[in-house]
Amino acid sequence: MFSRLRFSPLLLLVVALGCQTSSPGGAKKPQAEADLEPAKPGPAEPAPAQQGERYTDPQELYSLPVPRNWTIDKREGFTTLTDPDGQAHVHTSAVESMEVEEAISQAWQLLDDPPALEIDQVMRPPAAQGVDEFVVINYEIEDDHFAQAVGQRVEERVYVALIEGRLDVVQRRAAQLQTIATGLRPTALARVDLSEMEPLELTEEHLELLRDHVKEAMELLDVPGASIGIVQNQEVVLEEGFGIRDVEGDEEITASTRMMIGSTTKTMTTLLMASLVDEGVVHWDTPAQEILPQFSVQDPELSEQITLENLVCACTGVPRRDMEIIFNHQSLDAESVIDSLATFEFFTDFGEAFQYSNQMVAAGGYVAAAADGASYGQLYDGYVESMERRIFGPMELEHTVISFDEALATDDYALPHARGLDFGYERFDTEIERFAEPLAPAGAVWSNTRDMNRYLLTMLGSGVTPQGVRVVSEENLRHLWEPQVEITAEESYGLGWIISEYQGLKVLSHFGNTMGFTSEMAFAPETGAGITVLANGGGANTFAASVRTRLLELLYEQPTRAMEEVHFAREVTMERLSELRQELNEVDREAIEPFLGDYKSDALGELVLQFDGDRLILDAGEFRTEMLQKEDDDELILVIADPPMAGGEFTAEIVEDLATLRFG
Repeated sequence: MFSRLRFSPLLLLVVALGCQTSSPGGAKKPQAEADLEPAKPGPAEPAPAQQGERYTDPQELYSLPVPRNWTIDKREGFTTLTDPDGQAHVHTSAVESMEVEEAISQAWQLLDDPPALEIDQVMRPPAAQGVDEFVVINYEIEDDHFAQAVGQRVEERVYVALIEGRLDVVQRRAAQLQTIATGLRPTALARVDLSEMEPLELTEEHLELLRDHVKEAMELLDVPGASIGIVQNQEVVLEEGFGIRDVEGDEEITASTRMMIGSTTKTMTTLLMASLVDEGVVHWDTPAQEILPQFSVQDPELSEQITLENLVCACTGVPRRDMEIIFNHQSLDAESVIDSLATFEFFTDFGEAFQYSNQMVAAGGYVAAAADGASYGQLYDGYVESMERRIFGPMELEHTVISFDEALATDDYALPHARGLDFGYERFDTEIERFAEPLAPAGAVWSNTRDMNRYLLTMLGSGVTPQGVRVVSEENLRHLWEPQVEITAEESYGLGWIISEYQGLKVLSHFGNTMGFTSEMAFAPETGAGITVLANGGGANTFAASVRTRLLELLYEQPTRAMEEVHFAREVTMERLSELRQELNEVDREAIEPFLGDYKSDALGELVLQFDGDRLILDAGEFRTEMLQKEDDDELILVIADPPMAGGEFTAEIVEDLATLRFG
């Protein structure tokens, strides 16, 4: 039986104010047939906003950022922001109430044509400092229409952002919607500014408090192991391991234990680019095609315009398409990643919205390798050689490698783990992590805490290593840290770096996720302090972010709030998995029978769905997993049972007499 795979995005959750931004994600969904009518025009014609514009409501109760080319429509009691296509809207208002949910309900009724919505989920994330209560409400998606409400109470007034739009448009505009929702700032809210304060010098007492946080957070989130590195004032103050390398063993993680750093690799790739710009080999505005003629995207004109810098700014409008790599990586290499870009369309204009593409960054690294002498057909090897010669070597990163075989040839490396359906982390085959190899410049590096501390010291040394070797000029290093596009109201993306704010303090960072590892690297340039968190658990972003937050709290004697993020993440994850487990039934062989066989997709490759005894097995080549059946009166939904993709869903349906599986 021959069929095709289709897949749709994960449900968008707009990041709540004060919460850690999660790894940007989601895949493109086919455009919905139904359209959401744009807001009716008010007395005045809505005017497009310019980049960086900030709107203040007529009563001066709150202000919020307005993304470029969005329109502002002022009404009685509320304001509507609408995207350039007229298909996504954010309605904002300030309601006098002590009950956030009641205020949100009142805000919906202010609209000319309030939608009929059914609440799916009510969440109460940790509130930002000065906010008394924070609530996020997700509504059931009907006819591909998305709706969400965000409310924050400051004293006796609730500041509300109502988000609605066609699902595929909301997916495309996710970063801009996050920017608006996280940037709604009550005038009455007093903001802490640490930028003028001097950080404390870390003492053993501070480090012991941090260790306590690490251990407690690891236990609450079931993280198998982690390694923490901290530097301050050009000195290493902490290099320490916690937990174990493998949940099925007892070997402890140390500061020397290698783990994958995922997308933190991107900071190293752009450093390679900067070194080439330093030497005049290329310029930031050199067209990619001029360096590598084989490079192209779907639009021939854009193919000629895209520069070296554009490839790594996350600002070109290229959407995330990771599933294509995960399902096909065994047959991919550097050149096939470059070739795949010819199928990529752009969701938004350059610089308009944050769109995170691993393929684009990988192309950037391979284009840099070509500029450094690598020929087409040898781009991966050329990239590895350039990184070793220009980046790893000068910084003396002796244990930092790109090659999987080299990483696993030593005795001191951690094994990957992913969360199972029962919440706990489970080990899986390390070979699955090779999905990162074709995307090497975007996330294939293995390192350890000792090397990452050397890397941090070089960044804090403005491009000069602790041994006095200049790796990159200060000018081009700082160019990497210049904001290119907003992620949220307090975060922007530079060139392979995230530029964010912690209570007025500038922080440079990047997180990294593979299937079974998580990393977080962050430092505050003006304070001389930085941290690296490596963990052998996939999706452990909340853990890593909380450790970073706890360090900043200790440096500036701020109230302890980091553990609130951990408790909230644990609660939400356990609730979600508990609900999913309750919905799982035994597989109905009769219902499944029409869908057994071979499947093929132009994007996702080939897979086989078959029974092995009583177990329903999905074999994608790159991974093999048992499938469970989810209770649903309307659709046949199959759920991945095994890590690293446990909980992922396929919907089985007959379309025009053809059996199909839709992933997502």
